[in-house]
Parts: sequence; structure tokens; C-alpha cells
Amino acid sequence: MRLFLKPIEDFADVFVILQGQRNLADYDPLQRFDKSEVATAIAIAEKAMDDFDTALAKDRRAFARWSFSRNARNVEPNSHPAPGGCLNRAKDRARLKRSTPKASPQSGRGGRKDY
Repeated sequence: MRLFLKPIEDFADVFVILQGQRNLADYDPLQRFDKSEVATAIAIAEKAMDDFDTALAKDRRAFARWSFSRNARNVEPNSHPAPGGCLNRAKDRARLKRSTPKASPQSGRGGRKDY
């Protein structure tokens, strides 16, 4: 059963996956990302944000309320994920490819190329 429209659920999926990769980058000193991997992650994030913006404002607000109330109940104060958390990079890459249409690193929000 879906709680939200596909663009909103895809946004949430991409956010969780990329947040896990960000945690790896921040907390695992042995973790390395090559430039093409980072460019792909940026393009995927921009595509997810653009698609999210196509949803009606009332649906985006409903998601924000749901997300906030869910996080407020489930997050302990001052908790940080363990390095790497439960992230499986190969599995997450496959999920991203399935759930998000291909986007080029040059496309997206304002044509940024600052990666």
C-alpha cells in the first residue's frame, strides 16, 4: 500500500540512500567516492527534487508532516549513525537505477556543475 504519490516516495527513497552515502563519506575515513559516482549521485538527487516539485503542494506538506512526526517518534536525541550504518552500496545503487529515471550530471536544478 502506498502512502504517497510515486514522486514523493521516490524522493524519500533517494534521500535515505544518499544520506547513507553521506554518512559513509563523513564517518568512514577509508571510504572513497570517485568523481563519476558523485556526479551520478548529484544528478539523481536533483532529478528526485525536480520530480518532488511536480507533486501538489498539499501532498508535499502531508509528506513533510508525516516525515516529521515519524522522525520525532523514532529518533533518539544526540544519536548518530554508525559509520556505514546498514548501507549496502551495491543494493542501493540498484534501487536508485530502478526507481529514478536517468539524469545527466549537467541537467537539473539551475544547471549546476559544482561537483
